[in-house]
Order: sequence, then structure tokens, then C-alpha cells
Amino acid sequence: MSARSVTQYWQAAAGATLAVVVVLLLGNSLFLYTVDAPDAILAFMIEAHVWLGYALCAAIALFAGPHYLLHRRHANLRARRLGYTLITLIVVGCIAGVRLHVVGHSLAVAWLARLHEIAFVLALLAYMFHRLVARATPVLHLEFAGAAAAIVVFLVVWNVHRPEPLRSRLAAPDPRPAPAALVADFGASRAATTTGHWLREDDLSNPGYCAQCHVEIAEQWDGSAHHFSSLNDPFYEKTFESLQRARPPAAAKFCGGCHDPLVFLTGHMEQTVTGRTINAQEGITCLACHAITEVRDRVGNGGYVLAAPDHYPFYDSKDPEEQEMNRRLIRSKPEKHKAAFLKPFHRTSEFCLACHKANLDVVVNHYRWKRGQNDYDPWHDSAAGMKSALTFYNAEKQKLCQDCHMPDVPTQDPAARDGLSRDHSFASANTALAMIKDKNDWLRKAQELLKDCVSTDIFSAVVDPGGPDARRIWPLEHPDARVPAGTLLRVEVLARNRNVGHLFPGGTIDLNEAWMEFTVARENHPPMLASGLLDRYGRLDPSAHRFNVVMLTREGRFVDIHNVEDFYTILYNNALPLGPADVIRYEFVVPELSEGARLRLTARLNYRKFSRQYTEFALGPDAPPMPVTLVSEDTVDLVIGRNTVVPSPAAGTDLAVRVNDFGIAHLRQGDTRTARWAFRLVAEMNPADADAWVNLARCSVVDGAYDVEMEKNLRQADAVRPGYHKTAYFLGRLRAAQGLFDEAVKAYDVTLSKFPEDREALNQKGTALFKQEKFREAVGVFEQVLRIDPENVTAHSYLFRAHAALGESELAAKYEAQYLRFQPQEAEKAVTEIYRRNNPDADREANAQHVHPLSPPGEAGRDRALVWLEAMP
Repeated sequence: MSARSVTQYWQAAAGATLAVVVVLLLGNSLFLYTVDAPDAILAFMIEAHVWLGYALCAAIALFAGPHYLLHRRHANLRARRLGYTLITLIVVGCIAGVRLHVVGHSLAVAWLARLHEIAFVLALLAYMFHRLVARATPVLHLEFAGAAAAIVVFLVVWNVHRPEPLRSRLAAPDPRPAPAALVADFGASRAATTTGHWLREDDLSNPGYCAQCHVEIAEQWDGSAHHFSSLNDPFYEKTFESLQRARPPAAAKFCGGCHDPLVFLTGHMEQTVTGRTINAQEGITCLACHAITEVRDRVGNGGYVLAAPDHYPFYDSKDPEEQEMNRRLIRSKPEKHKAAFLKPFHRTSEFCLACHKANLDVVVNHYRWKRGQNDYDPWHDSAAGMKSALTFYNAEKQKLCQDCHMPDVPTQDPAARDGLSRDHSFASANTALAMIKDKNDWLRKAQELLKDCVSTDIFSAVVDPGGPDARRIWPLEHPDARVPAGTLLRVEVLARNRNVGHLFPGGTIDLNEAWMEFTVARENHPPMLASGLLDRYGRLDPSAHRFNVVMLTREGRFVDIHNVEDFYTILYNNALPLGPADVIRYEFVVPELSEGARLRLTARLNYRKFSRQYTEFALGPDAPPMPVTLVSEDTVDLVIGRNTVVPSPAAGTDLAVRVNDFGIAHLRQGDTRTARWAFRLVAEMNPADADAWVNLARCSVVDGAYDVEMEKNLRQADAVRPGYHKTAYFLGRLRAAQGLFDEAVKAYDVTLSKFPEDREALNQKGTALFKQEKFREAVGVFEQVLRIDPENVTAHSYLFRAHAALGESELAAKYEAQYLRFQPQEAEKAVTEIYRRNNPDADREANAQHVHPLSPPGEAGRDRALVWLEAMP
């Protein structure tokens, strides 16, 4: 037999093998491309695809050599060129396929999968053209037969498979039996399952399974407050124990829906929960969030619906080969995995509100509805949310919860896009838990998040406040400013929330300790006067200005250990919303120092997660001090002079903003006289600033002065910035006060055209329609408000009256009941008065405008440095 005959024999044998492999691979590929549900058959077909691919590589190698030797000098140049193109495409497709098998299919290498697919599709086309130009009679009988065989293979496997779309399977009821004993009672939590039954213990656990692929994300979660949200958090554990002693399991479920989903949703809160309860140490696992199918509304209290996850085959297998097959299934069909565990609402702030907005009701406090933690509504009404028209400062771009608390970070995660994925360490200000759990990276991120999020500005001082010769010196750091010795001086410090998209502090504001520390010292000397220092035991000066909320029991006692079951009323809430500033005043007599001497004034805004009292409650009297984080500080050297000297500051944008903050702070405290002075000054400094004139109109609203001056200020704002949404809103308020309701509604519509979710503008529009007796239109507007804020008192009040006017008694009764449920109670003031009489520091803090006294630091001042150093990581 000649060499050519041998070569022809090998070509024929390799060609036959190649044809069989190609037919099987085509049928297999058609199946993989069209199948919609991952299951065991799909797993087998993926495995078969890999080995058929390697078989194709081998068959191509065996066929290409003899074929090239026989036809390399063929006269048909077009056929030869198409042949070279064909083999190039096959080689590219094979290399891409082998690489995919090695690294796995993921978003990061999605381009490689596309290259693999496109290369072989083009190879099929190149083969057809190659055959067409290579044969004298281009009738491709064998090729058509092969294609038919591939289709038969595909149809046979498909018929055996009979797939059901994954989406429909996810939406279907849980097929597992649900005996009556498993029917769930979700108690005070609004969390629920799709079936209304408890889940199995392992349905939401096993974060290690997710960590097999999402290694970096799992590491981030490991050092996060979500990981340590349950009884693995010693602070929460102690508070939850207290609640369980005071209330039945139905009330304890109020906490469980968000803190202990793996305990709560498996029915283990039907009895007392301890650290040994199944899943009590798990926290909020991956699936506790990613298996959520719906967030019901904007009420919160764990208002989510969760389904038992529909995993890919071999999810819980102990066999390493089957575990690898499970991972390969996910890598080959990641779209279905993503559809199951990452839904569009996961990227919204409304997803977060399910657990970061809460209220307490009768089952918990044995009293009535009370607002609890609420980070969503302040975000919604802030510049970050960009849903309110009435913010003092405008934003250029909306910021969602995830933008700050889950920013994009560089990772090699399979879900990464362009090398970035969301940070699952859930950046927050829980420095205490980070320290207790010895998570230094978590603590570092928390302190970075806090750094300069609120600014501190020693802006001005009033000499002889309240006296006939009172004069304000501003800006206080001006080199020409002078104050005489022996005079009474009131220093005004501004604190402005610049970066926190909700209240500062957020979360459980009653437990978070944020305060202003203020000291007066001679140059290079320790403080001679101070406010806001810690004593030797780490307890905060009771006279310090605090940015917190004080809750009281019905007996008039301070709710100091987060015993929310006893919460009856609020004394005050000094937390700072995003944008507006607050002014804190300190008063002292200027020491008798020589002319030219300097007094150093220092203001520091500090933050500590948990007061010392609560720390000792949770961890015992020997508890370590919690970290104190310096958020921001400002220092001014004040020069002693013979007489008061008020400098003439040079106008500038930065100074105009500071003056504006000063005006906003006084407006929020009801001091419209000082606010007007500041806003007029801003208008002089920056004539193109329409907000200066709008803010003057705000002063008129606070004073109830809907007069010519307000009209004039709004006209000035409109001249500077025609069609401004804020001007339109306050024009609506003015026209409504004048009884011109049609014009008021038109003005509100201008505002709502740009901010359709501004509930204040909607409420005002609805009120104007109601007063015109356009009750049906008013109902539609107030229903819009309730879709945004289901507990809005104003909307419920007008809805019950509007439906009554329309003769719809059932609806009127429904909204009247809701109005009575949510409206504030005047009787609670008696309790606050009792507490104020017995607590002068709290009484002062509860006043909108108040002055803090300064006193010699004494022993507390010497101990403060030690406490500070001990508290740092």
C-alpha cells in the first residue's frame, strides 16, 4: 500500500470519527443553548460537552494532518483559503473552550464564552462554503444527513428532559409537604415566606456553599454587621434577652425578622431563644437577603417575602465530583443563578428599608403605634434621595443606600463587572462590634466612613449676649477679631451633616453616642473650661450637646438599654439630617488676660457606638472601653483686645456657604430673626443664589407671615432662577394662604413635575383640592402619598374626611382608624415634663435654642486622655 493510500485511509477514518463527534456535539450544543432549567440531565450534558469538545480537538488533529498532506497543492485556491480559515476558527474555538473549562464560566470571562460560540458558528459557515467550492457537484448529502442526525439527538434529549422554565419553578408553591404544625405565625414581624409555612433549618444557612465561588465577597461578609446580627452579637443578645423576659414570643419576633431570620423563619422563636438555639449564631446569611422575592411596601418591620431557594442539582451533595458538577452548572448557566438570587429590587433603597425602617405596636410596647428606627424616610427626604424638592442644598446625582454602604470595590469575584463588585462588608458606624470581634479592617472602614461626614465650624461669637451692646463677631477666626477680657461671650459652633444620606447618627439613635466636645485653653496650656469630656469611667459629661434621641417610659424613666418594649414617648431627637446645620452655643466669661493674649477654642465632634451605661449592661462592669472616633474638629485662636472688634470679612463662596449654614441652623431652631439676617447676607454675597430668597420665604412660613415680603422674596428668587421648583412650592403655600387654591395647585404641580414623590408637596396639593371641595381629586393625591409613606398622618386625616364628604362611610372609617393609630398623643407631654423637671441637662437639651455651660475639666479632663487612648484600636 502506497504512502498516499495510507494517508487517504487515515483521513477517511479520522473523518468518520470527526463526523460522529460533530453530530453529537451539535445536538449537545443545541440542547445546552436552548435549555432553560438546570437539572441532572443538564449536568450530564455539560459534562458530555466538555469531553466531546476534547474529542473534537483530537479528531480535528487526526483529520487535519492527512487532509493537509493530500490537498495542500490543490488547484482550487478558494477552497484552500476557506480551509485555512476553517482550521483557524476551529483552533480559536478549541482554545477558548479549553480555557473556559480551566477557569470556569463567569461574568469576568463572558467574552471568552462568546468567542468560543462565535468561532464555531463561523467555522460551520466556513465549512459549508469550503465544501461548496471544493466539490464539482455541490450537493452536501452527508452534511445534510449529519445535521438531521444532530437534530434527532437534540430532540431525543429534549424530550427526555422536558424542562420547565426556572422562573416559573421559582414562582411555584414549595412542593414539600406542609403539615398544619408547620403553618407559620410570624407575630410582630412583617416578614413572611411565599408558602406561609416555616422553612427548614438548612434552607438559608450554609454560607460556605456560596463562598466556594464568591470567595472575596464571603470574606467581606465575614467581617460585617450582617454576619454578627443575631445572638453572635453580645450587645443584641443582651437586649434580646431582656425583651424575651418582658414579652411573649410573638413580640420577640419583632426583632427576629431582621436580626435572626434563620431562627425566626424556621419556627424556632416559638419558644425562648438562646445562643444554643439552631442557627442563632448564623446572623444574616447570603440567602437571607438573596432568597427574598419581594419587598411588600414601604412600612418596614421586616416587610419582605422569602422563598426556599431553588438550588442547582447536587447543591447539598457530599461527593466532591458532584459538588464540582454543581459549580460547573452554575458557571455554564449563570444567568439562571443570577435571576434566582439577584433581582432588580436588590439594587434599590426600598430593599434596604424592609429592615432599616421600623415601628413598634401594641404587641411589643403594650401601648400603641410608635415610630422606631428609620433610615429610609430621612434618606427619601434628603438631597441624596433626590425625591424631595425642599432640601436646603441640591444634589447633582442620586445616591442609593448601596452607593455608600456597598460601594464598588476591585475583586476577582465571578460576579464582578469590569473588575468591580459590591462590597459586602456593609460599611457602617458599628465600631463597637468591630472591636469586640477583633475585625480591624471593619473598624478601619467604619472610622473612614465617619471621618468628616459631619463638619464642625466655630463660626461666630456674641459679646454680651442679651445685653444692650450685644455684638456678633464673625467669622471668629478672622485675624482682626478681638474680644475684651472679663466680658460674657457666647460661642456659636455649627455642625452640618455633609455625607450621611440619612440622619446622623443613624440606626438605633438612642444607643449611638455622638456629641460635641468644646474646650477653652490658653496657648500651650491644658483646657481651663470644657464641655463634653469623658470621666475616668468613660461616662460622658451629662451637660454635653448630644446628637441623639431620648426615649422615655410611661413612668418617665430614660430608656437607656434599648428596652424598646417600654418605649412610651420621645423627649427630643437631635440627630442631624443630610444638608442642614445645627448650632451649638457655649457661654463663658473671657478670662482676665493681657491684651494680645490668645485663647484657643477647640470643638470636636466625637462618635462612640454605645454609651458606657449600655456597654456595661451588655458586657458587664469590666467591659473594655468602646472606640471613640473623632469625626471632625475646628480650632480658633481668639485674641484678647481692649475693645470688641468686629472684622469686615471679604465675601467669598466658602464664607457665603458658612453664613447660609448659620441661617439654616437658626431657622431650624425657630430663630427666624437671626436666620433672616444670615439669608439676606447670603443674597448680598451671592446675588445669583435663588436659594437665599427661597430661604427668606421659608422664614415667612415658619412665622406664619404670608405677606408682601414673602411675595417679594419669591419674585426675587424667580428672577434669579425662573421655574425653580422650590420657588413654585413656596408660591403654592402663599397662594393657598391667600385662598387662591387653583393657583396653589398649579404651583405645586410645577414642583411635582420634577419631584413626583415629594410627599410634602403632594400633601399641600391634596389639602388645596380638599378645601375646594374637589374631594375625588384630593383622594387620588393622598393615595399617592400613602404609596410613598403608608403611615403619613396628614394623608390619613384628609382621606377619612374626604371619603366622609363623598358618603363613603366604610372607607372613611378605615382611614379614620389609621389616622387615630398614627397621630401623636398630647397626653405624652405630661411624662416628658416629669423627666425634664428631674433632669436639668435633658431639659436644656430638649429646648430648640439652648446654651451649654462650661466648667473646669478637673479630674475628668486628666482622665479623658487615658480613656481616649484605651478606647482606640
